[in-house]
Amino acid sequence: MRVAVIDIGNNSVRIFIAQVFKDGFKPLYKQSCITRIGQHVRDGGFISQGATERTVKVIDGMIRMARVYGVDQINCIATSPLRDARNAQDFIDICKNRFNITVDILSGQQEAALSYLGAVGLTSNSKKHTIIDIGGGSTEIVFGKGSNILMADSYNVGAVKLTETFKPSYPVDQSIISEMKRYLDGIFANIEKYDIIDCACIGVGGTVVSLAALDQGLTVYDSRLINDYRLTVGRVAELSLYLFNTTLEQKQAIKIIQKKRADIIAQGTFILRYLMERLNISSLVTRDQDSLEGYIIKNYIMVSNIEQY
Repeated sequence: MRVAVIDIGNNSVRIFIAQVFKDGFKPLYKQSCITRIGQHVRDGGFISQGATERTVKVIDGMIRMARVYGVDQINCIATSPLRDARNAQDFIDICKNRFNITVDILSGQQEAALSYLGAVGLTSNSKKHTIIDIGGGSTEIVFGKGSNILMADSYNVGAVKLTETFKPSYPVDQSIISEMKRYLDGIFANIEKYDIIDCACIGVGGTVVSLAALDQGLTVYDSRLINDYRLTVGRVAELSLYLFNTTLEQKQAIKIIQKKRADIIAQGTFILRYLMERLNISSLVTRDQDSLEGYIIKNYIMVSNIEQY
């Protein structure tokens, strides 16, 4: 059976196509396009007509690609932007009328749980894992053992939202960085509850995989070089300072960073640095596997153990 999953995120729309078997799946195609549907949506705003048109155009192309691959089912999920937008139903109706697909809006905990399952995969061991997923509109932290999720939380901040909140100019003044830290202190006030001792820490999401590629000096993205690449907290701190101290044009000139991500990559990196320092994470491995793969595993392969989410 061939299955496609489309994920509408705050910053990007992504598609994952896989051949699904009884005990696993084979990736066939994966693509990400930045449409920034969640631009200015924070705090109960509206999805703009321009953002709707950009996103619908990308979804149309992705559905066409799914048909090229001969998929049997096309699934569509949405996260932070449609959780927040006051006109989310209008966008859902457009997708239903134009493409005959139902957009399933995930709760923050559902998104977190799928990110965990995608990053960890199907495993029978009882190793402890902590997953950090930094998106455009939200950040998820998940703790579990093996495939069993013990704690899943979603926080209402991501690379886009932090950028829109502070609207920094580059290079970023130290006073703005201090304000951002105080802001994150308020959002992540309770994260010491996570018991990460002896945990395997994994980072996922656009910010994390971009940093893994940047740290390796890649000029062409290759997920094989991203998966299980180790980022230390010291290196993340260095990259954070570097990205804050370079102009937007200098960031746009870095080949491995998508031009449309250049204005938010520093803020996403700062969130990762903040979390690693607060949780005393000395290093984490990066994975180009998250909620897309998690959706396939949960809905097509395993008898889910995350129904509570």
